Amino acid sequence: MLRNVLILLLFCTSLYSNGQYEQSKWYFGNGAGIDFRYDPPKSLYGGQTNTGEGTATVCDSDGNLLFYTDGITVWSKDHSIMANGSGLLGHSSSRQSAVIVKKPGSSNIYYIITSWASINYSVVDISLNNGKGEVTEKNTELVSVAREYVHVIKSDTQDKYWIVFCERTIDTVLSYLVDDLGINPIPIKSTLDANFEYSLEFNWNGNEAIRFSYDRDSFFIRFYSFDKESGILKLRSQSKQIEYAFRHCLSPSGKYLYTMGRSEKYVYEIRQHNVDSLKNGDVSYVVIDSNSKIGCFALASNGKIYTSGLDNLGYISTIHYPEREGLACEYKEHDLSVGPGKVNFRLPYGFFYSELPSLEIVDSNTCALGSTKLKLEVSVPYDSIAWDFGDGTTIVSLADSVVHSYLLTGKFLVRANVILPVGNRIVEDSITIYKSPNLYIGNDTLLCTRENSLKLSIPSYDSMLWSTGSIDSFIEISSSGSYSVNAQENECFSSDTINVYMIDCEVSYLGLCQADTTFCQYSIDADSALHRFERGSGDESNKNFHAYDLEGTFYPQCTLFKNELSKVVSDTLTIYNRPKAYLGQDTIVCNPIYLKNLVRSTDVVQTTWNHSFIGDSLKVLESGLFTVLVRHHGCVAEDTIFVSLEHCNCTLFIPNAFTPNGNYLNEVFKPISDCDIEYSMEIYNRWGEKIFQTEASEAWNTNGFQDGIYLWQMKVKFENNTIERRYGTVRVLR
Repeated sequence: MLRNVLILLLFCTSLYSNGQYEQSKWYFGNGAGIDFRYDPPKSLYGGQTNTGEGTATVCDSDGNLLFYTDGITVWSKDHSIMANGSGLLGHSSSRQSAVIVKKPGSSNIYYIITSWASINYSVVDISLNNGKGEVTEKNTELVSVAREYVHVIKSDTQDKYWIVFCERTIDTVLSYLVDDLGINPIPIKSTLDANFEYSLEFNWNGNEAIRFSYDRDSFFIRFYSFDKESGILKLRSQSKQIEYAFRHCLSPSGKYLYTMGRSEKYVYEIRQHNVDSLKNGDVSYVVIDSNSKIGCFALASNGKIYTSGLDNLGYISTIHYPEREGLACEYKEHDLSVGPGKVNFRLPYGFFYSELPSLEIVDSNTCALGSTKLKLEVSVPYDSIAWDFGDGTTIVSLADSVVHSYLLTGKFLVRANVILPVGNRIVEDSITIYKSPNLYIGNDTLLCTRENSLKLSIPSYDSMLWSTGSIDSFIEISSSGSYSVNAQENECFSSDTINVYMIDCEVSYLGLCQADTTFCQYSIDADSALHRFERGSGDESNKNFHAYDLEGTFYPQCTLFKNELSKVVSDTLTIYNRPKAYLGQDTIVCNPIYLKNLVRSTDVVQTTWNHSFIGDSLKVLESGLFTVLVRHHGCVAEDTIFVSLEHCNCTLFIPNAFTPNGNYLNEVFKPISDCDIEYSMEIYNRWGEKIFQTEASEAWNTNGFQDGIYLWQMKVKFENNTIERRYGTVRVLR
């Protein structure tokens, strides 16, 4: 899951440890006042200040006024002069005439630090005089000679503060510790370079500072780090030469530096510099021209930078988004009224005690059609938050997080209106919604081994990773398994998975002849199969056989099922016409004949007779059963005929006994016919032993043999070349 953090500055929080409203109001100028708990800020009435430069105001945690001062006079919450509240040693021409610090560990003691020629402090007990307060200690000197700017920095780990300022005559920075014991009169000293330098300016949380330096004809910036535990300031780096500026202000995070220049025509320029670029000597800025004379910058508790004019009007100008680059910071001239009063010259100088207060929009899944979660981290009580997601959708939520699904990609301006017990704050920033990678590598599938491999592919994205370890846009797979791919495009991730089952799905067919039953035989690792034999819209069934009525080419299919998946195995099947065979009826003949298939067929490719004789006809020379086989592309037809071959003009006599006794009658054994014949003969005794054989028509006499019964077999060839086989017994009598 991708997490982007967009920082939207919500400076409606306190700058104390609990982040509430102690510095949410300004009283300044000639009766001018602003309440920064609202957006836009509201004008305040009743202020008693009449000064050209710095003032300070403090409120309770809910933003209720406690007191304010111009460094000379202190006014209570009812705008009356506080008891013993006159004669402080600030000055109306001091750029930072006063700052206010609450004593650590106390709920009612405050210090007012005043600056002019010297740095002094006075003590206010706000619990006295029925809550209107009283100055109980006045003008205690810290240092007799110093510059006008005073900074208050809070420790990150302890309940203590540092009052930081520069001595006037030497380049030394003094840090005075303020803790629950009060203000330590012994400062921590940090020595800086001796060349002429302007006053320090700290970023919001006080850990970094800058200082403009002027050395002869060169004008540059030095960057410092401040140790909030020890109070020591150290030089880190220096920019290259930049153009002269006589006013300056850091953005809350310290990312951008705003400076003010003045042309010969008195057109005032506000320039924005990237601080990191300044450190590298590469100055980047935008110029905002103003025809009005600009007095100074001031950072307010709502995170916006305000500028005063020199025209003594009842308006100030605003840099609405000081953390945005260039013209996106939105400088607007004279857009904030300060009430019935007038702005004389300088605005209250901003200093803050805590880490940069912010509204964090933590977004997850910044992808179209995803669930984008927006979470606000608000450290003050609120009633509700009204969201405008920038796509025409709005929602009011009591929770500090919402989930929204953007249907389209692009950049959207997100606006959150935080409804507070007093007033409201609107913060906004843009969020970019990206298109998620459109991943689809296919459905789970069966893969036949005869297909060898399967190619899985996706479009090319910023990054891709397959479960096989490949980072290409495709893989080739040739074995069963689960395969997945992850892809990233911009801020969006997507994944897809496919299960592949490799199975043996070889299919063969038996019976390819018309009117035969054709069987589909297969060797598969499947749960079941569904067969389609007919061409076109044939029926499907689980039977693996079918009889084709016609010859031709057909396209049978076998659908295999496994793990609730299916695989269609197609084939091309040719059904051939079956040939016909007919030899006629069984017959009796006197002479040898030729047997032929009486059904003439042009698609017969081979004719085979019994005894494996191949030929179109067979000559019959003896009686017997004869079979013909005709073939056409593996299709066979068969017929059988019995032929009885008789010798119509010849008789054949074979005696069943003879008497070899020397009387010249019946002395030998042989066939007797009234026609010319040739014969072969074999004689066997009663134990089956052959005792006589002739192939040359010789007679058998019994010389050497005993009387008895003997077996014989004989093949007789007549003068018409017909052959007859005979078997029998003969008795020998002497």
